[in-house]
Amino acid sequence: MRKPTTRGKQEPKICVFCRNNGAPEEVFGSHVLKTPDGRVVCPILRAYTCPLCSANGDNAHTIKYCPLSKDQPSQRPLKGGRAVGGKRMKIF
Repeated sequence: MRKPTTRGKQEPKICVFCRNNGAPEEVFGSHVLKTPDGRVVCPILRAYTCPLCSANGDNAHTIKYCPLSKDQPSQRPLKGGRAVGGKRMKIF
């Protein structure tokens, strides 16, 4: 008898924010972006303060994901993500 498989999105074991911003594997592999309940745990993103709404810490996000932003992302974000503010940024 087969074991039932869980279908749907699996939680990543890496931080996609750091990976998309060019961090080395030692960095993006050391943490995840968010907890299952949506709390931000990435230390890089937690330290960022959104210039539109001043959110940081547990609720940190980039301008692209800010609830006050006019340019809300589509359901499926495009590959080749950009850094905070939409510009390439060398942080690693």
